[in-house]
Amino acid sequence: MPSERKTILLCVLNWGIGHAARCVPLIEKWLRENKRVVIASDGAALQMLQVEFPKLLFEELPPYNVQYDKGGNMVFAMARQLPKFINAINEEHKALDILVEKYKPEMVVSDSRFGCHTTKTKSVFITHQLHLIMPAAWKWMEPIVNHFNHKQIAKFDECWVPDVEGKNNLSGKLSHPALPNVQYIGTLSRFKKGNKVEKQLEVLAVLSGPEPQRTLLEEKLRKQLSKSGLKYLLVRGLPQKSTNKTNEVNYLNASELSKAIAESKIVICRSGYSTIMDLMALQADTKIVFIPTPGQTEQEYLAERLVEKGFGLCVKQGEFELTLLSEKFKH
Repeated sequence: MPSERKTILLCVLNWGIGHAARCVPLIEKWLRENKRVVIASDGAALQMLQVEFPKLLFEELPPYNVQYDKGGNMVFAMARQLPKFINAINEEHKALDILVEKYKPEMVVSDSRFGCHTTKTKSVFITHQLHLIMPAAWKWMEPIVNHFNHKQIAKFDECWVPDVEGKNNLSGKLSHPALPNVQYIGTLSRFKKGNKVEKQLEVLAVLSGPEPQRTLLEEKLRKQLSKSGLKYLLVRGLPQKSTNKTNEVNYLNASELSKAIAESKIVICRSGYSTIMDLMALQADTKIVFIPTPGQTEQEYLAERLVEKGFGLCVKQGEFELTLLSEKFKH
């Protein structure tokens, strides 16, 4: 008799769809190895993976429901929601115990869900943020915050960092130096380098990330794009929702999105790590404009780092003006 298929239980953070997106190549790899993959998440991340892998098994985890401040003050927003955050970790840990008993996985893999570890089988944590960056006014808190972060990561048998070790790394000081249980597994992307194609769009705007900042940027971009006279497409990053607006779609799968990026002269997007890994993998002849989520120091750092390396532009959300882009790209 053939041996029973081994199960991977993948638990994905719902913080926009970036964490879900970077798990796509891992899921595809496990499926090629004939593993049974069970995905546990919530919200947009769960919906996105249901669209990408409709035949897989899915479970819903308790939501974090973390909201950013409209004014972009991440520290106050996180501090205010800390009790809710800790409660969500405790609740997902209880939910995980039930799922481990139900599916008996050979491995639990958690992309940034701190509560998804177990002593009953191998537990793996995925993150590119070994070392969290605090805003300048709150630098004194950085050791405290990272002590908590490192303590949580240490609860897992292994920590997989989607990057490479050494000077050619992509994430910089966010994931270097390593922690004791860290393995660098190389960058993860849904995209593959394609051939040069004819440009069909002047502007492609791709939205992602937590609310309310996703919606605030959507409203700003829609207003400016609709008045521009440019040929554009706005991808809202909302799986399983519908729209009847011209020049807008709620979601594009990996092949559709990589094609749209390659066919666009300018791409406007957040500077989330998953987005950056995708853009680097695609290597399209496209001009990139990063708009970091206000107050998200990780995105601000990544965008500034790429600009220093000559890759794209970085514009603050409050200062973005579509009409100034052509002038900026001349310099």
